[in-house]
Amino acid sequence: MNFSFANNLPPQNVDAEESILGGILLDPEAISRVAELLRAEAFYINAHKEIYKATLVLHNQGKPTDLMSVTTWLSDHELLEKVGGQSKLAQLVERTVSAVNVDRYAALVMDKYLRRQMIQAGNEIVQLGHETSIELETVLDQAEQKVFGISVLHTSERYQLEDTSEMGISLFASIETGKRAGELVGWYDLEALTGGVHRKTLSVIGGATSMGKTQVMLGLGHAIMTELNQPVLFFSCEMDKDSINQRLLARLSGIDNSRLFKGPLPEGVKEDEWELLAQAIRIFSNLPWMVYDEPNPSISTIRSVVKQAILRQGQLGAVFLDYVQMLSLGSAEKNRNLELGQITRELRAIAKDFDVPFYLGSQINREVEKRNNKRPTKADLRDSGEIAEVADAVIMLYRDAYYSKNSHDKTIEFIVDKNRIYGKVGTAKMLVSLEISKFMPIAGLGAWEENSDA
Repeated sequence: MNFSFANNLPPQNVDAEESILGGILLDPEAISRVAELLRAEAFYINAHKEIYKATLVLHNQGKPTDLMSVTTWLSDHELLEKVGGQSKLAQLVERTVSAVNVDRYAALVMDKYLRRQMIQAGNEIVQLGHETSIELETVLDQAEQKVFGISVLHTSERYQLEDTSEMGISLFASIETGKRAGELVGWYDLEALTGGVHRKTLSVIGGATSMGKTQVMLGLGHAIMTELNQPVLFFSCEMDKDSINQRLLARLSGIDNSRLFKGPLPEGVKEDEWELLAQAIRIFSNLPWMVYDEPNPSISTIRSVVKQAILRQGQLGAVFLDYVQMLSLGSAEKNRNLELGQITRELRAIAKDFDVPFYLGSQINREVEKRNNKRPTKADLRDSGEIAEVADAVIMLYRDAYYSKNSHDKTIEFIVDKNRIYGKVGTAKMLVSLEISKFMPIAGLGAWEENSDA
């Protein structure tokens, strides 16, 4: 291995740093052009870092950042001599012709800073490789997070502000091209409330046990794959991969999931259904479908798997996780309500960072069973009101047939109880066959009954 670069100085651009500071001291408007783009820690020279911090403090207080103001502030805080005295500040001004390129210089300084961060991450990854007492999976997760953190910092827009003319043009273009609209998969009544599938959002699908949370996520995932031709990633924290895939196969074949479990046994797959099942397997094999079935994946693991899925299949149509109460941070946090709130925030950040719609399954509290009206609300989400606070949308599921035991009632209610994405709340109804995870708009009732008779 060639380490001939090991003794070189870290990446830096001292001239650009001086030009930035000189421009700020010279032009009162310059600081506003770099304040949201350039971090103080990006400066390689410590003196430059301290001077820049002083200008940020003054700027945030609405005060000027001219030579006299910055000199006075540094002197008042006993930092003037540390940065090289008044002569150092004067030299910065003298060497600067204008601040016209200050934002360009800021980009150069950030470039060198990110390269230094990458070198540091590399050194830390080398050290991790020697930590044989740590599980390999944990080491790999931590190593990937170190590199990913730099990538996120590079692409992040947190430090960039656009003026209203730029934002207005961008907004008009997104509306004109329909980019703001959700993508439609044919769940018409529900889409009338939600607007469809929206990227960079976290939607919670809540419901009691056996109400159909998993089937809803499978059904919607299948619709996204077939109607939008987009890949789907499914995190199954409760069921193993084969059980999830079998439910999807039931949808594709139309064969009751319980009979698939029995296979060739009595009351299992019928003799004339094996060819149908084989055809469904061929369709299944060509779907852009990915399943990860660890019971309690860490947030870093979820982030890593999402990234791997994108590298393998391209931009994802959606990510599903079944269900949030199976997750924990593995910390000393005693308050489960706060822990689940933090987990939900982390998952919402993943939705935004990777530009995906994220659907999160959630159980509800058993207190619902004691009420006369058993239709759940977002306040019934189990263990955490914070889940609803964080989520962009909350959709609660209710099937009256579960309580009435009426086998002829095939309706399921989607109670949209929160919707900051599209603004509408209300209840949408669909027909459902949980045995094959199939959903159909009420308008399709005739076709449904015809297929059922067949």
